[in-house]
Amino acid sequence: MTTPRDDMKSTLASMPASFHADRTELLELLLKKGILYASPTQPICSPDGRSGRWMLNSLAFTLEPHGAELTARCLLPLLEHFDGRQLATYGLIGVPILQSIILQSRGRYRGLLVRKEAKGHGAMRVIEGEINPYEPVILVDDSIASGNSFWKGCEHLENAGLRVEGGVCLVHFGWEFGIADALERGFHMETLFDLYQDIMPYLEGEPKPIFNPSQAFPPLNWSTSQAPDGLHPAHLARLALLEFLTTGTLLRPPVRLDRSYDSSGGAWVSIRSHSNIQVRHARDGFWCFPGDQQWPAAESVLRAVLLTAQHLPQGSEGRTLVDSSHIAVTFFSELEECTVGQLDNDQYGIVVGSRERAGVMGGALPRMPGIGSEFRQFQHARLTNGKLKSFEPFVIHRHGVTKHVEPGATWQPTGVPSPAKPLPCDDPKVCGPIAARARDIAIAQLLGVPETTQPLSAKALPQGADFLFVTIYLWGRLRGCMGLEISSMHGDEELRGLVLSALHDERFKHVQASSPEAVAAGISLLSDGSNMGEVSPDEVIRYVISGRQMLQVSQGKRSGMLLPFWAARESVAREAYPLEVIDKAGITRPPYFWERFDCTTWLADAEGASQMEGAFRRLPDEYEDLELPFHLARLYANYLLNHQRRDGTFYESYEPFGNRLRQGGNLPRLAHAAWVLARAARVLTDPRIHTAAERTIAYLLQCMKLDRLEVWLERGQDLPSVSEIAFLILALCQLPKGDHRRSQVRGLAETLWTSIGQHGYIPLSA
Repeated sequence: MTTPRDDMKSTLASMPASFHADRTELLELLLKKGILYASPTQPICSPDGRSGRWMLNSLAFTLEPHGAELTARCLLPLLEHFDGRQLATYGLIGVPILQSIILQSRGRYRGLLVRKEAKGHGAMRVIEGEINPYEPVILVDDSIASGNSFWKGCEHLENAGLRVEGGVCLVHFGWEFGIADALERGFHMETLFDLYQDIMPYLEGEPKPIFNPSQAFPPLNWSTSQAPDGLHPAHLARLALLEFLTTGTLLRPPVRLDRSYDSSGGAWVSIRSHSNIQVRHARDGFWCFPGDQQWPAAESVLRAVLLTAQHLPQGSEGRTLVDSSHIAVTFFSELEECTVGQLDNDQYGIVVGSRERAGVMGGALPRMPGIGSEFRQFQHARLTNGKLKSFEPFVIHRHGVTKHVEPGATWQPTGVPSPAKPLPCDDPKVCGPIAARARDIAIAQLLGVPETTQPLSAKALPQGADFLFVTIYLWGRLRGCMGLEISSMHGDEELRGLVLSALHDERFKHVQASSPEAVAAGISLLSDGSNMGEVSPDEVIRYVISGRQMLQVSQGKRSGMLLPFWAARESVAREAYPLEVIDKAGITRPPYFWERFDCTTWLADAEGASQMEGAFRRLPDEYEDLELPFHLARLYANYLLNHQRRDGTFYESYEPFGNRLRQGGNLPRLAHAAWVLARAARVLTDPRIHTAAERTIAYLLQCMKLDRLEVWLERGQDLPSVSEIAFLILALCQLPKGDHRRSQVRGLAETLWTSIGQHGYIPLSA
């Protein structure tokens, strides 16, 4: 596997060959002189009071001419990536490094020494050296571990009115502590060496970094017996599990399986209960990254079995568990590095690994429960499974997935790519005509006109669906909704009954329909029902994809369900959806027993029939990559145009399904809208957008007030801020050169400039 340090797109990777030669020489010097080992005459005590085996002793080479010179030569290129030219070090260890950098910088840098506490005599200063209060400071040290020294240095420097830009050091002792804390707080940090990846591999008795921990196999104790040829992968896994749990040995791999399988990216084995497929007793396996050793599919299964068996009880208890379970084997195709934009949750599994911490990684299969988009798949692999920090550099690998379940066994439909051929519930040739037929029946019933579509036959109903619901809309308002189990439907008669029942649904207000354009009909198909068991509302929603899956709750004789489009129409938050389902069921207290269904909705209206995403039509696929941004930009621009008032202000928000406009808004949002409209007018060349931008800019200019020698925007009770000033400047800069209103930029910019403190911060009171 390529190590994170090897492929890291970082400052180090961008350096010239001469730098890397110096860095290599410095590492050799550090390993030769800079590691002090404990001995009977030289004990070593760690900061927490425990005895240590060794310590970094940088003074052993930084106090020598060549070592000091070499250290500075390596750190100077890193310092060029900072803005500041004022260096500081806290305590004594970094003093020779600081001095050498200053001497070799040809006057670029000046230095400060930060004491741990003020001297009790003399000048009694904490900071020695000539301070430039306007110059950012970079802290220099030999190492950073917990970051305590860095933070104490920052505290003293900031108390003196200085801004600390960040720090440079020779070695960082782990990324997830001091370095990560500093990066998270916005400091710029650079280091030459990683303790675990660059130094410890050369120290006797220290563990070596493991770049792919998924291949950290227990000792392979091969059996004298060989597995028979021609087995299904899951059958081989079962046989090997029983052998291992009985004898503690692993069957030797067969020459061939029942057919050829691609396991170049790894293999995993999963064991789930016969009685409840939601209960997973064990799952484990490994990835093969580019450069890792790979094995034939049969041996890959056996190695995954060895890892999975570690999670099972040994002996008869483990064998009983296996006998009462189904088994599946998942193979991964070759892993390829990719970007976030190249993810496809319908096709690929992914592995996200840290570029800073060896072996820190997490994976996610395609179409996992509750994960309905590429970004959520990425976040699940990166944060939930990999435990990477939100700002941690990462690398993504994607891979194909094939799952092989024991023949005849029931298994979850998730965790595998979408089928190449659309399922019946997703097939426009199957579902479009049903939605159109439902609308036709409704129009005929409401307007007394003849039906124009042919009756449905029993064969027209989609196979694999469990329920069909019909929803009728009149002028965009929900008129009624009714559903049936598809097993009880035989064709057109039951569909007609659902439409008529929806038109007489007493739960919703009746609205008159005067033309066919007023009528729309939706069909919602529920499939792949999955018993989630007894879980809390907070837990169950984790495994639901909003807009695509539906929950049903039951308790005794009470039960209730809410279709996904309803949640979207009513602006129900994701976390509130299961609570609404519980409320509809009339259940007042736990326990809650849940069932989840995939839900596909098709809507037929005057524009035709198409599939829905939540409560909205899916975006057509016919747009080319370059056309889509312009299409979306026009939609967003039209939204702004439709909700602009005559005076140039805007309504705060619009609830489309309730057709409600909300009053409100503030100056920063208004100024941002002016900037967006001004830019859109230039790009989209739409005179309506140009007029709207002019109107909003004119309103904002009327809000300008001179306060002392500064220009601010004021309106009613809104507190003035730099936000609306910044956005208005951007909007005015979009106007043509020569436009007299551009002259207002100078006064606004001066106010913005004077609001910025000496260290680049804008005070809260500004």
